[in-house]
Amino acid sequence: MSFLKKTLAGIGIGNMKIDTILDFQEVEAGEEITGRIEITGGNASQELRGINILLMSQFHTEDGEEHVITLENYRIVDGTIVEPKEELTVDFSIPIPNDTPVSFGNSTTWLRTEADVAQAVDPEDNDEIIIAPHALQATVMEGIESLGFSLRQAEFEYAPPSLGGRLDFAQELEFAPNSNSIFARKMDELEVVFIMDAHSIKVYFEIDKKGNWLEERMGLDETKMMLDLPYGQSFTAHDVSEFLLNQL
Repeated sequence: MSFLKKTLAGIGIGNMKIDTILDFQEVEAGEEITGRIEITGGNASQELRGINILLMSQFHTEDGEEHVITLENYRIVDGTIVEPKEELTVDFSIPIPNDTPVSFGNSTTWLRTEADVAQAVDPEDNDEIIIAPHALQATVMEGIESLGFSLRQAEFEYAPPSLGGRLDFAQELEFAPNSNSIFARKMDELEVVFIMDAHSIKVYFEIDKKGNWLEERMGLDETKMMLDLPYGQSFTAHDVSEFLLNQL
């Protein structure tokens, strides 16, 4: 290898390139996303120490503070030598955790592919993905909407460890009754928070009923309850609506 080629590769000129190509952009939380990494060698032989794919998420909490977090870090490629202009393709399949924030509101999720190249500028690639609700989340939402509610907004709030989640934040979904719903005169909103652990999804509900100024000031217009849904259990949208009807 000439001194000039080695120097140029070291500062990122003529360096190897990576490109992550996904088989699909939308994936359900708890499922897997697949694709391939295309590696193209530069002008000189380079040591590729490894390639990782990071599952990243960005969101704002209720106080407006921005957060960027790494949810998972997957090792895809171990060390190898990439020759000049060599073309390599590596297929991958990675699981998307159950507690990955759903793509509602200000939540953004993406895969960051990072290559560790010896004595060179490390190439990377970012690919946004859309996270659809976990099957149990979708069932709960369907049950809520069947009662005449619509999702109004989604935001994030800090979650205490006592809730049992892996992350220190939770995504809160706010549903409002439609104007023609029987609950339009009875309720202001229904707040829903999903907390996932290894065994189940815990659904925390907060019902905000319409009350007089004293009831609202003292918090007497709010009712809280929890529904624990084990993974694999048969549970329908009708079951959810019946549960809520007994509380509303």
